[in-house]
Amino acid sequence: MKTVIIHDTTLREGDQTPNIVMRKETKLKIATILEEMGVDEIEVGFPKANPMDREVLRELSRQEWRAKLIGFARAVKDDIDAVIDAGCQSILLFAPSSRYHIKAYMSGKTIEDIASTISSAIDYAKSRGAFVEIALTDAPRAIPEELLYLIRKAVESKADRIILADTVGVAHPITIGKLVSLVKNHIPCSVGLHLHNDLGLALANAYVGILEGADEIQVTVGGIGERCGNTALEELAAVQLVSKLWTSNLKLNLVGPKVQEILEELSIKPCLNKPLIGENAFTHTTDIHIYSTLSEPDSFEPFDPGALGLKRRFLITHLTGKRAIMMLLKHELLDVTPERVEKIYNLIREKILNERRPLSVDELIEIYNAVT
Repeated sequence: MKTVIIHDTTLREGDQTPNIVMRKETKLKIATILEEMGVDEIEVGFPKANPMDREVLRELSRQEWRAKLIGFARAVKDDIDAVIDAGCQSILLFAPSSRYHIKAYMSGKTIEDIASTISSAIDYAKSRGAFVEIALTDAPRAIPEELLYLIRKAVESKADRIILADTVGVAHPITIGKLVSLVKNHIPCSVGLHLHNDLGLALANAYVGILEGADEIQVTVGGIGERCGNTALEELAAVQLVSKLWTSNLKLNLVGPKVQEILEELSIKPCLNKPLIGENAFTHTTDIHIYSTLSEPDSFEPFDPGALGLKRRFLITHLTGKRAIMMLLKHELLDVTPERVEKIYNLIREKILNERRPLSVDELIEIYNAVT
């Protein structure tokens, strides 16, 4: 079974999330948590652009890591030096591949100029002993022939991996599938994907990309990142778990709690219906859902939440019926009769409608104990 490389960019892309400012201590702590979770690569930051990232990379590089530490850099000598001089031997270079991006930040350059810049940067980084990934930005909107030309030049210069970046988040699964297949069919090289979620398709794009041969997926915890964020680490882990089409080095049972720990460190509270980690995930309220989940968990859950270190939850609402109440109480090993459930049900309904909120199982038990 194929093993997918998990490249986490929470410390760089996540730091670009609006309203988030990561301090040095925060980045050091998050790196440790990511290591515990089993990610393969930790993209620490952009040393040339951010002096703090240089300090963090230097401090982390003094330690022993199972994960590969990676510094972000433009395809220029000074940026490469900033990464290597911080003690890091792995670099993620980036360069434009679409006409939109070439015009935006390398105006006046031809595709041949871009290829020359990429080749020179890779040659220099390799001369300094670096492992080199080259991210071609806005790849889905690049002219295919020009994209392949840039990739060939990068591979000729011994780039270790090509990253196809959907920088604007405009790609959809068909686009990504065809793009990865195009590269894999024409150029023998390792391919990674950096996907933005502006259309809500980052996870779907990652899934199809893997099926078409992508070797690496770049992720962030909770899907944080600039604008609408990136492929969410925990969601990709869940798809791995359910699909069983690939494996990774992630410690799946730690994914849920470790992602939540990082988000708490960043003071980020996921929206209620955020897959897997939102409050409503694995929460059951209606009669048939509660009864069925307690009887046969597979009936209303895609997988056992414990597999990712998560927990299911039951809430009693105005839609929770007597059968579910009886089932919940029996699940708590409490003796119940239809008559007692009737009394409890009436008290619960009154409390919910008066207070206009759901009740927890603990509150249900309190009401049970009050009913004689």
